[in-house]
Amino acid sequence: MKGWTIRKRGFAIGCMYYAHLTSGECYYLRMLLNYVKGATSYEHLRTVDGREHDTFKDACIAMGLLVEDNEWHQALKEAGVWALGRQLRDMFASMLMFCEVMNSKQLWDAHWESLSDDIETMTRCKCADPTVTLSEDALKDRALYEIDQVLMRNGHRLEDFPTLPKSNYIPYVHGGNRLVEKELAYDWHSLTTNADYAEDRLNGDQCNAYETILNVVTNK
Repeated sequence: MKGWTIRKRGFAIGCMYYAHLTSGECYYLRMLLNYVKGATSYEHLRTVDGREHDTFKDACIAMGLLVEDNEWHQALKEAGVWALGRQLRDMFASMLMFCEVMNSKQLWDAHWESLSDDIETMTRCKCADPTVTLSEDALKDRALYEIDQVLMRNGHRLEDFPTLPKSNYIPYVHGGNRLVEKELAYDWHSLTTNADYAEDRLNGDQCNAYETILNVVTNK
């Protein structure tokens, strides 16, 4: 596994590349590298209590790293340091569809805050109101809705995972067309301020063109 190394005050500091949870042995290799101290070889990494295992995944199991969805909790926790809520929701949906998640409800309950950490910002943008705040239930509903959208694009639904809560969020603007909602999510205050600032700095010809265009638009 490749990575990069920097030196600071005589010490070498290494950083491993991220491995996606569906990347198989590469993912389990990275997990072992985070737990095994002073590993000198792949064989060393696969050896637990004196026994060398055939795969990195088997070694993770022997170390107890894959009990009760520990690997999925660890993956979400680690990604939560750098990933956006949208990326984490994609990851969560991938776990549900392609990984052997034993307790999806417990996984959701443990990580719903990071899975919804951009929801309030999205809502403020849509409403063009920076003062909008959402309750905990509203954040969960919208995050679950977004996860459901990811699942639907891949032939699944939240209903396919009975232990997970269901979303009560209902898009109400333009039938839920997200592209239209995004285009209409204007920050009117910011636009007005910018327009006033720019208008004061127009030269004579620009001002004439500007007023002509405004008159045509205003008079249809």
